[in-house]
Amino acid sequence: MTIVENECLQKITNVLKGMQVIHVESMPDSVGQLYTLKIKDGSKIIEYSSSLFLNGKQYKVVNDVAKKELDQYLIKIGRAVIPDLLPGIEIN
Repeated sequence: MTIVENECLQKITNVLKGMQVIHVESMPDSVGQLYTLKIKDGSKIIEYSSSLFLNGKQYKVVNDVAKKELDQYLIKIGRAVIPDLLPGIEIN
């Protein structure tokens, strides 16, 4: 799914900017993930799933509130396109 609506992109950007992260060399493997978010800004790509990759470095999100807010928002807009997306997950 590709998000191009300015309102959605602004909301995602605001939540990402509000996240508290710490640099990590590596993270233990986790089981599954909800999604992978790739943001292109010119030639730069920011990738977010369970952690954030920026300029080739990995960061762990330490602010669970912001992470949950982003997860809930992306599921909500995803369900507008794919109604049965992640049916086992409830959103507010």
